[in-house]
Amino acid sequence: MTQWKHQLEQFFATLSGRIMLHPKLTLLCFVTILIGFGQFLRFVEIDPELENFIDPSTQLRQEYTHAKEVFGRNDMVMLALRGDVLSIDFLDRMSELQSRIDTELPYINEVTSILNAPYQRGTDDTLEVLDLVESLPQTDADLQQIDRRLQESSLASEVLTNDERSMTLVMIEPATYDYGESETDPFSNDAFDDVFADDPFAADTDASADIAIDDDLPFLSQFQTMEMLAELDTLLSEYPDLSPLQAGMPVMNVELEGTMKSEMLFFLRLTVALIVLTLLAFFRQVGAVIAPMVAVLSALLLTMSLLVISGHKIQIPLVLLPSFLLAITIGDAVHLLTHFYRRIRDGDDRLLAMQHAIQRTAVPMLLTSLTTAGGLLSLVIADVVPIRNLGLFAAVGVMLAFVLTMTLIPALIMLLPMRRQSGTRHTSKLAGIMEKLGTVSWQHGGKVALLWLLAGLLSLSQIVQLRFSHDPLNWMPDDLPIVDATQVIDRELSGTMTLDVIFETGQENGVKDLTFLQTLATWQDELDSRSDNDIQIRGSSSLIDILRESNRALNGGTQAQYRLPDTQQAVNEELFLFETSAADTLNQLVDADYSQTRMTLVLPWKDLLVYSDFIDDIAEQGQTRFAQQADVSVTGMMALMGGTMIKLVYDTAGSYLLAAGIISIMMMLLLGSVRLGLLAMIPNIAPIVVVMGAMKPLGIELDMLTILVATIAIGIAVDNTVHFTHHFRHGLDLGHSVQAAMQDAFAGAGQALFTTCIVLTAGFYVFLFSDVHSIFNLGFLCGTAFILAMISNFTLTPFLLRWFYRNHPAPTASSTPAH
Repeated sequence: MTQWKHQLEQFFATLSGRIMLHPKLTLLCFVTILIGFGQFLRFVEIDPELENFIDPSTQLRQEYTHAKEVFGRNDMVMLALRGDVLSIDFLDRMSELQSRIDTELPYINEVTSILNAPYQRGTDDTLEVLDLVESLPQTDADLQQIDRRLQESSLASEVLTNDERSMTLVMIEPATYDYGESETDPFSNDAFDDVFADDPFAADTDASADIAIDDDLPFLSQFQTMEMLAELDTLLSEYPDLSPLQAGMPVMNVELEGTMKSEMLFFLRLTVALIVLTLLAFFRQVGAVIAPMVAVLSALLLTMSLLVISGHKIQIPLVLLPSFLLAITIGDAVHLLTHFYRRIRDGDDRLLAMQHAIQRTAVPMLLTSLTTAGGLLSLVIADVVPIRNLGLFAAVGVMLAFVLTMTLIPALIMLLPMRRQSGTRHTSKLAGIMEKLGTVSWQHGGKVALLWLLAGLLSLSQIVQLRFSHDPLNWMPDDLPIVDATQVIDRELSGTMTLDVIFETGQENGVKDLTFLQTLATWQDELDSRSDNDIQIRGSSSLIDILRESNRALNGGTQAQYRLPDTQQAVNEELFLFETSAADTLNQLVDADYSQTRMTLVLPWKDLLVYSDFIDDIAEQGQTRFAQQADVSVTGMMALMGGTMIKLVYDTAGSYLLAAGIISIMMMLLLGSVRLGLLAMIPNIAPIVVVMGAMKPLGIELDMLTILVATIAIGIAVDNTVHFTHHFRHGLDLGHSVQAAMQDAFAGAGQALFTTCIVLTAGFYVFLFSDVHSIFNLGFLCGTAFILAMISNFTLTPFLLRWFYRNHPAPTASSTPAH
């Protein structure tokens, strides 16, 4: 045994001896620390904002924030109402509902429907911008007039109602900013009117100077959006006759967050219960349950406290952290207590038994904690903030659990009552199984290794066919209302997702340039007629629609005049007339000085990664078409989340390589050999390859959670190899033959590996009770990987060690094996 390992063993054994001589003092110090750190848990905050998944310094996030500041929020609540849309009763009830939404719901910026969609009516020298439904209909003639206006309005006909007039859409835009107690909206109608009080087309007009948004004004939070949606639910319950359906990104986010948070609390309790039952069944000692549970729960509390102290908040992926930490950190305690109670049964007192257990397990526990932490730390390269934090604080939790296992458990063992174990039937039976397993592995190792090789090759052929996915709708329970609502709205109406294309001309009044507008009109028409089998744009809106409708209204109202004006002067005049009547509508499409504008595309809900190539294509087309006229960017919550997942894909691929590299180096240091360290990685990579290879046949895709399986599993699975190899090498150091050392490994580590596998698997299989499909898949894949890792270390590891030590000299007759 190398000198550093021996020194570490002696250090930990001495430390445990001192702790056990003064257990009450140790616990007093521990409780003091725990209370001190625990105070910070009062300040824990939940951060449900999906946009905070991306670091504010990234270009993707900056483009999104800029667009939101200039034009408002892109994510809409899509409220579908069903019935005979062109009936007096329906429109009466709809008008009543929309009026109440406008006046009773908090944090609302704009509500748009067929009732108030802009309708333009012109004379020779004036333009009126009216609500499409000026007054509620009383006669069939009124209904016919509304139907004609619906057909003439591009927004109403393409987006807000279906051809059969059996369903209509109310688009609710949440407020961009939290104005607090102030009722003043800087983008109110009056504010916008003030901007254009003078001639807006004058070259020296400084329109932007009249609008000032406080840089410190906060964006509306997700909690406020949740409050608004809760009140909307209450309001809609009074209108069952309209058969309301809610969809859109804000509703999706709230539903997903609520589902995950409620399930995680249930899973935390279930994980604790399963761990307690497993420990009790294996050790038959109350102390063997209390001591490790106190250690790992304390590690969890300290980890969460450090998260708060460091200024971080709990984001959706971090709700996995408690159950995750409990499952992966209990293994150290199992190994320690397995050796402790074995010595107790042999007649040692508590102090000697614990010191012996520490000597046998301290080094492998330290190294397994380091390998697990190293695998998790590989996630810190991710640009996706919650994934980065998950890797960082899970690694911190793993190391804290090791420290507390080495210090707190010895102290508690000295104070907790312990029933003397006289009957060893359970332990002997398991030891007998391990002995037989060692014999079978020795005799048939080559055949089993061949099976692993074939399984690995077959799995690789499936892995290359895996596709990446980010579709929160598919995560949801199938009976959740938003799932049906999204599918119905996408099928019957325009869609439930929006995408903004932002044009920055870089000069005042640049948006009004006729050449720019003509280029935009041509491109918008091409996008509307895009015939992509996978992606269909269901509707679009931009300044082009306003100008075309204005031109038609001012030139006789014929469809032939539904086009852009022919001259720059006509463009200026029509925009001036429209702004005079409907500045608030114009404000949604252009900034104050007409240097920027946006085009909004309405699309059906699809996997956001399916849209990724589409978004890139739109951005590339825009830059090409407007190369000399404007800078074009594609943004919105849809683009932000799609970009987030693309980053996660590349980051996680990098983390796989980083984790494998870190763990390989640690294995080389532990085993004192580069070749053996690399060889020992095979039994850990093989189960992960097999599990990921099963994803394709099972219809499981790589998403935000399942993509983490390999990084999580490799850091934990290698623990088995470390413990098994450590006991094998210990046997060789004692002068045993390779075969005898192999049996030493099965006897010394086999029982603990079996128990930790049960705990780990149970800890992740609790997620099989989840209604969120992605969490279910994560639990299934990780739990299965841990089972396969145990099998691999009981079959493939012995074969590889036997091959590596095939020339190891046999023990001489004078060798005296020691136990």
